[in-house]
Amino acid sequence: MVKILFFLVNIIYITKCSLRNNKEEPKNIPSTDIYIDDKKVLILDIQYEEKAKYYVTALGIGTPTTYFPVQIDTAIVKSWVPSLDCEHCLSLFKYNSSNSNTSKTSLSIEKVYDMNGNIEGRVTYDNLFLANTNLKNFKFIQVLKFFSNFSDYEDGKIGLGYCNDCSFDLVTHLRNEGIINKKMFTIKEINSTNGKIIFGDIPKEIKLKNFPIFNISIIPNINDYEEIFKEAWIIKLGFIIIGTNYTNRSIEKVFKEAIQIDSYASFDISSEYIDAPYSQLKNFKNYLFDEYLNKICIETEKNNITTFICNNFKFKENPKKYKINNLGISFLFDGYSYDIPIKNLFTEINSTSSEFVIRFKRFSQNTWIIGYPFMHLFTMVFDKENDLIGIIGNSYNMTSIYKNYQYYRLLKVLIIIGIICGIILLLIIILLINKCIRKNSNNIEKLSLVENEMKPSEQ
Repeated sequence: MVKILFFLVNIIYITKCSLRNNKEEPKNIPSTDIYIDDKKVLILDIQYEEKAKYYVTALGIGTPTTYFPVQIDTAIVKSWVPSLDCEHCLSLFKYNSSNSNTSKTSLSIEKVYDMNGNIEGRVTYDNLFLANTNLKNFKFIQVLKFFSNFSDYEDGKIGLGYCNDCSFDLVTHLRNEGIINKKMFTIKEINSTNGKIIFGDIPKEIKLKNFPIFNISIIPNINDYEEIFKEAWIIKLGFIIIGTNYTNRSIEKVFKEAIQIDSYASFDISSEYIDAPYSQLKNFKNYLFDEYLNKICIETEKNNITTFICNNFKFKENPKKYKINNLGISFLFDGYSYDIPIKNLFTEINSTSSEFVIRFKRFSQNTWIIGYPFMHLFTMVFDKENDLIGIIGNSYNMTSIYKNYQYYRLLKVLIIIGIICGIILLLIIILLINKCIRKNSNNIEKLSLVENEMKPSEQ
């Protein structure tokens, strides 16, 4: 009876998504067919939950199969679902290992460290049904306990993070079973309610384009880092640039309103915000809020998180008055900038107010968390075989400008050093001249004394 009800709920949910999809216009990434050269791929349909701002999909576990509406998470590796034995679990979907003929439950207990709280559960092996494909003996966690700090999605997650323990890794398992050829996946938004994850390759229409590829950064002293970053896809973040019109500005002007980061950024599509280290708050206030948003936004702080709440009427009705009609923020990764337009920088709370999507949190490390507000604007490629990330979308090649700026900065430093050295040299010359003058004056005095002493003797 429960399975029949769940099946009906799924039919209603899919129908609702289809109706919403027909009513809304596609945004950012056009809705196109996906063509794959290699047949060994797995294409998973995902749906976007607008209110919560994350992607979910249907995940089947066990024999017979029980389905779970799980969240897509690129910051963890261990996939999990709530157990029937879970303490204080609010989820309506719970895994019962005794009802599955293919379940193998171990006595091993594992923890999952997440940005929004930690969980603990029992290591389990069972058949996984994903995108019409049956994956045998998949390793996951059936959750027994949510810790008190947990404030996240409770129905389950598929972990697509950067694997340290690859025994839990879904992509590695798909590759080992011969379902896909390559240990990689692409997340592509199709329209405002639907997307796809392509396991095993890059879509053909993307592969034909030249797009930047970034090396995964290995953080120094990773063992000293917070647990939430240990399974994240991380690359170097150089600058954040305020404004988007680069072509008509000089090098100095482009970087005049740029915030130098020179740190790390992790990608977490399950996060509804972009979380910045608290140390960057002062820079953002100086370059962005004091200049553009101080008349329409107010600063608020709750649970050690600082954010900005803005007035919808001022923001939407008269953007030119507040100089924000052409405002944007660009993230500069290795010389390539990726723009977030002004309309995507705010998430609506209600009819009167919106929240700025960049929050400032008190991390112990200086690492950014790049969440849904950035990632859904681009097609993201995650390559586990070569430790690479590709970001495809509205970008601008600033490698030459960035190099010129680096040369410009180096030149400025050399000029300053040259001026300082010149001043020091001048001071040394002045001191030597004074020393010579004093020496000469002393010699003259001595000569005059000798002359004065000789005059009486001559007389």
